[in-house]
Amino acid sequence: MSLFPEEHLDSPLGYFPGQLHQTLQNGRWRIIRKLGWGPRSSTWLAIDTQDADKIEAIKIFTVSATEDKSAEKERNLFQQILNGIRASIPQFEGSFEEESTKGKHMCLVFENLSPSVEALRLGNRSSRYLLLHIVKKIVADLLEILCELSDFWIVHGALIADNVLFLSASNADDIRDRIKDSPPAAVENVTTANGTVHPIVRSQPLNHGFKWNDTRSDFAFSSIYLCNFGHAYKATKSSDFKQDVWALGLMTYELITGTRLFPTLEKGAPSTVCDKFTTISKIEELLSASKNKLPEKDILQAASLISSCLTLDINKRPQACDLIGHEWVKGGMVCSCGWCLEDGI
Repeated sequence: MSLFPEEHLDSPLGYFPGQLHQTLQNGRWRIIRKLGWGPRSSTWLAIDTQDADKIEAIKIFTVSATEDKSAEKERNLFQQILNGIRASIPQFEGSFEEESTKGKHMCLVFENLSPSVEALRLGNRSSRYLLLHIVKKIVADLLEILCELSDFWIVHGALIADNVLFLSASNADDIRDRIKDSPPAAVENVTTANGTVHPIVRSQPLNHGFKWNDTRSDFAFSSIYLCNFGHAYKATKSSDFKQDVWALGLMTYELITGTRLFPTLEKGAPSTVCDKFTTISKIEELLSASKNKLPEKDILQAASLISSCLTLDINKRPQACDLIGHEWVKGGMVCSCGWCLEDGI
């Protein structure tokens, strides 16, 4: 079992050893909270020392991701293309490099976002699924984002619930209020076998206030953002976009049922095209057997959408823009208060 409750600060990848109140970019930013971490970076909330009303999220890449140019690739994508898109993706505010004892780190500055759809799903501790009207809205919102990305020939390449975040506190006063309600946790020290002491800062993303079992009217006010464009690339042919559609189908199934459609893949077991076809052909049956008790109409419509996303023949698989008009997806589109009142939940 790892000594580290968060990112491995002794890893050869070279994670940034950030600390609360530490300054970045020659004193321009001061860290006030840790928001999270992943396989190539950690993200920190920081206040602009030149403008107290500006509090942003700073994604600090590992030394490895900085050296292999993957961090630079993500920065360039935002600078050259993504910042001109109206879709719900993080607002890019700039970049800089920071030196640590590990080496050089590329840092990207974004608006602050809140915990992911995956965290929302895991909030249902017993069954791990989301209520159906919540899934519908998430899927409808994502299809609109993917559709606009395709207009700019961008494939996200890593569409999973962990990479779909909520908009939460956006101005400095709101952020300060959230921090007062949930102050930063105490730093923990981890001592490795060679005697090195690593101060560990716990991740504490700012709560967005939504729950897995929210009513339609409460969840109608949610805004989701597609994040983490480290695997994104410029499409060269229209079929490239269908990678994201496949991923959306898998994610939709998991959000509805609380289980993965192809669980054997988690263990590294082989999965042939034949195995996948057999599983996909049983989606309606699998949805019916889910702990998330669904109305018959929704079972049929959800199975239709998921099966379309998971069409094995990529030439026959629809694109995101084609699926926006799907009957099941329409139920998640918030265009008036009628959405909130449709079933009175």
